[in-house]
Amino acid sequence: MGKVKSLIDYYFIIKPHPEMNVSGDTCIILNNKEGLFFSLIDIAGHGKRAYEQAEFCKDFITKNYDDNIIELIEQIHLKAKNHFELVGFFMKLIKHEKRINYINIGNIKVKIFNNNKIHLNNTEGIIGYILPKLTLNEFNFTDHKILIACTDGIHSFFEFNPVIFNNNYSSKDICNYVINKYYKNTDDAACLAIKI
Repeated sequence: MGKVKSLIDYYFIIKPHPEMNVSGDTCIILNNKEGLFFSLIDIAGHGKRAYEQAEFCKDFITKNYDDNIIELIEQIHLKAKNHFELVGFFMKLIKHEKRINYINIGNIKVKIFNNNKIHLNNTEGIIGYILPKLTLNEFNFTDHKILIACTDGIHSFFEFNPVIFNNNYSSKDICNYVINKYYKNTDDAACLAIKI
């Protein structure tokens, strides 16, 4: 679970496989001059080894991210190749421009909720094994939105109704709701919620 200092309300929860005490899912959040960088990663497998690989990715991203998402993913791919595999959602939020730039590789589910629901594009592939051609996607927002990203330990049909959960609900409340209602109980799971 975590949060770094920011004016944007966000929160994440990581839940290990029910038979493990550590998780191969992780979330990285970095603050820079343009805005915030978010990454949600799911390492293949479970347990201590997956956890150590997730911690390696977290450390590598923290030390090497410099606003270029494509270059960062390519570097992670080279480090992981022949050692471990992962899928991931990588996003830069530029709040003053009301824009996000993102790349979503693999089966991380990302949905944006407000009056309607929008699924953010994902690209098939596995970092560390088969890296697809990387294209930076853009999403512009004109009003308040709730972005929820989940690894595959959460049922892909997860829903969230912003009318019921109005602005009085925090990103922490939203994460707890998704984890409690949609956790599969057979895998590591991670949920990231951002109120934009």
